[in-house]
Amino acid sequence: MKKLLLPVLISLVLIIFFSGCYYDIEDKLYPKSACDTSNITYSKTIAPILQNYGCISCHGGNAASGGNIILDTYAGVKTYAQNGRLTGSINQSAGYSAMPLGGSKMNSCDITKVTSWINSGIPNN
Repeated sequence: MKKLLLPVLISLVLIIFFSGCYYDIEDKLYPKSACDTSNITYSKTIAPILQNYGCISCHGGNAASGGNIILDTYAGVKTYAQNGRLTGSINQSAGYSAMPLGGSKMNSCDITKVTSWINSGIPNN
C-alpha cells in the first residue's frame, strides 16, 4: 500500500502543478477596448485631447514659449493639421519636433482620433 501511495501522491501534485501553468497572452487575457472614432468633433474630442496632453500650456494664447504655434483655436489647429506638422509631431515622426515636448507620446487611440478627424476634412464642429 505504501509503495502505491507515494507514486499516486507525486502524480497528483504534478497534475495540480502543471494544470496551473499556461502561457499568458496579455492581449487575450486583458483585451483593450476598441478606439471609438465615431462622432469625433473638434470641440468635444480634439480640443480636449490637446488640453489633456498639455499642448495648450505651451501652444496657447500668445505662444511665446511654443515657437509661435497656436493650438488653442480651431484656426490654429487647422493650419498645423493641414500642413502635416500636427500628425508628424504627435506621432513623433522623424523630421518633426516630438510632442509633447519632454513628455510621453500620446496614446495610440488619441493619435487615431486626431488622424481620423484630419482625414474627415478637419471639420469645425
